[in-house]
Amino acid sequence: MLPAALVLLMAASSPAPSGGAARPAECAKADGSSGTNAWERAKAPELTQYCEKLASATAQLVGTEPVSPEVLTLVDAAIRLRPQRAPGHALRGRALARLARYPEAVAAFEEAKKRDDRALDEPRALFAFAHALARAGRRTEGLAAFRALLPRASRLEAAERGAAYVEAGLLLLRDGPTQLDDAIAVLREARRQAHDGVHAAALLGLALALERVGEHDQARALLVEPGKLPKRLESALAEPRAREVLAVGEPGIEHLLLGVLLEEADPARAATAYRTGLERSRVDAPPRPASAGGGAEPARGPWDEHTRKRIDALSGRKAPR
Repeated sequence: MLPAALVLLMAASSPAPSGGAARPAECAKADGSSGTNAWERAKAPELTQYCEKLASATAQLVGTEPVSPEVLTLVDAAIRLRPQRAPGHALRGRALARLARYPEAVAAFEEAKKRDDRALDEPRALFAFAHALARAGRRTEGLAAFRALLPRASRLEAAERGAAYVEAGLLLLRDGPTQLDDAIAVLREARRQAHDGVHAAALLGLALALERVGEHDQARALLVEPGKLPKRLESALAEPRAREVLAVGEPGIEHLLLGVLLEEADPARAATAYRTGLERSRVDAPPRPASAGGGAEPARGPWDEHTRKRIDALSGRKAPR
């Protein structure tokens, strides 16, 4: 059996084909491309309307820019025409995910899967499902969906492909030390695939993962050039698309990445960023049993000890002149 990290990366060397989301099979009948004649198509006018609405909604979901709620109106109208067909529900899930309505998106995707086990085989739908699961707090299922997605990630558009690798890597990193090797492998690929703010998240996520596995020199080597202009990377992390990707990571991840970035250029600010990340990481931590004295023990995340060590290492250091 191949190591999990290699399975995740099998598609990395495959060229990405052009083209958008798969068209529902029944819509081939609506436009005559399946060989049906005009008379046959005229007998099912609702099919033409259904396919037109799905096509219009799909066109609005192209790219990564914010979408209008109008897309949901189109999808819902299509579903009313053919409620038992899976494509409308899968597209509804994609629309809801883009509108940041994640629990509803997951429910829509699950409705699609009830109607057709293969409803989410199309990579864009599967990516939206994985992202929505992670944002809805169902991280284990989200990670399973990403594992299914990455071997076919070459079929995503470039921006989506980079984001998929970064999100998968951050989820693995969030899971704790047992997933660290896979997190590093996926984040290395994310660094190759991602662009702009998402690339900044990939680079700093990889540096953080390397720090956590004890490869301090490798982590620093990654940041020699970017560390000379930290404000550029800091601005990139604040881009909306980068923030959306980082949202699947551990609580406080944006502060932890800032800490990694600033260790050399501004140690005091790096330590402050790490402290903020440490405090926010406790959202993820399981409750700890009460101490012998009866008081509740403070929650600890899987990476708290490492973060404290980085804070201690920065104590007293000054920024280079």
